[in-house]
Amino acid sequence: MITPIYVIVLNWNGWQDTLECIESVYNTNYANTRVVVCDNDSEDNSLEYIKKWADGLIDIKGLYNPIQTNRKIMYCELTIDQICTTNNYLDYSLTLIKCGSNLGYAGGNNVGIRYAYSVNSEANILILNNDTVISTDFISRAMELIGGQEISKLALLGFPAYDFYDRNKIQAIYVKEHWLKGPIGVQKVGKIESKSKAFLVPSILGHAMLITQYSPFKEIPEDYFLYLEESEFCYMIRKAGGKIAVNIDNKVYHKHSKTVGKESITQLYYFNRNHLFYMLKNRSFLVFLVFFILKTLIIIKKVVIYYYKGEVDRANTLIKGYCDFLSGTRGRKKDLV
Repeated sequence: MITPIYVIVLNWNGWQDTLECIESVYNTNYANTRVVVCDNDSEDNSLEYIKKWADGLIDIKGLYNPIQTNRKIMYCELTIDQICTTNNYLDYSLTLIKCGSNLGYAGGNNVGIRYAYSVNSEANILILNNDTVISTDFISRAMELIGGQEISKLALLGFPAYDFYDRNKIQAIYVKEHWLKGPIGVQKVGKIESKSKAFLVPSILGHAMLITQYSPFKEIPEDYFLYLEESEFCYMIRKAGGKIAVNIDNKVYHKHSKTVGKESITQLYYFNRNHLFYMLKNRSFLVFLVFFILKTLIIIKKVVIYYYKGEVDRANTLIKGYCDFLSGTRGRKKDLV
């Protein structure tokens, strides 16, 4: 029997990107694939458009692959309260789940993960950002790797991110842990690593993660809401003895920050607040103290620059994120997203 894989795609006001993503999944050659779209309370009628696409009723031109308008896909639609009531939904290749509110990256994906395991406790889980697309043999190659002997009993498999619009441009291959700076994306590897299919790494990118049955943790920590939760997830797995690798020759094409916007107010707040939170949790007191002093100076410098440029909202957002860290505020900031 072919090992099942559930592809979890999180949507928030981005149905066109989501359709392009899941279209690329349905174009893969892996035989036992099911797609779960978790909608974080979108305000653009995303699920209605996705259902019309599944019924073959709308014509959408994709940037990567033409989206087939004559494709008919059997789907079911669930609320978050129904995800463990699975008996009537086993035969659907597409499951749409209404999360009911914006649960963030981890919370939304965890809804899909819980659903997948409630249907099949032995499933492998592939999390894909909705602003990504994959190649025809992507899943087959990934499943071959985790089932092979090159690296046995992998807990988590990552994939290099290439720019969606410039296919030769690498965004990042994996993530390294700098003792003072925290998680840092790596864009180059050595000759030995570049010639292998996969190699062990300390951490991977969150745009595409394959969670296997060997992972000591199956759900992503939800107290970050956005940014660095995948680094925390990797840290937890590594600390528990799990193996993490990157499938270096299996590319994912990534549009990058389409959901919240690159360098947006939302990104500015969550990344800086969560960067402090992450380092507090995962460094010794002395290392964190040094980091905290340096980070404070950097934030002060950026705030002064933003005020000088007249970018008051950005300056205030940095201050708000810093103060919320000091007050212990975690999770979603409702006046942002």
